[in-house]
Amino acid sequence: MSAQFISHELQKFWDFGRSLRSGGSLPRFADFDLMEIHDLSPGVIILDLHEPGGRFMNRFVGTGVVELFGETTGKFVDEVDLGEFKDQLISVYRQTIATRVPHWSLAQVVRTERLAGVVDSLKKFSYERLAYPLCDENGDISHLTAIVTSCPLEEAKQGFASEAVPWPD
Repeated sequence: MSAQFISHELQKFWDFGRSLRSGGSLPRFADFDLMEIHDLSPGVIILDLHEPGGRFMNRFVGTGVVELFGETTGKFVDEVDLGEFKDQLISVYRQTIATRVPHWSLAQVVRTERLAGVVDSLKKFSYERLAYPLCDENGDISHLTAIVTSCPLEEAKQGFASEAVPWPD
């Protein structure tokens, strides 16, 4: 896949990550300044990596992501209701770490929500996501960051799709 995304927010996030790279290295977590992309922050997630290859904890979750999935800051990704494709999403995060390459995904989600604590309601939406690794001063991956944007339901007819989108060297 070339870096052609459905939403312009993903393209801007991709470009920002590229701008943080030095000599083909991964972007450093210390250089990732959310204020530089404050207009994108509602869709941004920053994840702490616990036990390499293991669990991911939401360090920062933008308000737009909260609107889609609820408040998940401080929670492990595997403990959050992300819909039926949670396992695929966690797999994408693991692939992002293993390959040290950004990954794009597109999903259609159906979630049950509790309204007023009484009535269950189905919430159906599609989202596009771009995740990339952030490293520490030694070049080891310490965090992941991602941007999530909602998109028209018809864009995600197949349920869940994902692929690597390497930065050009």
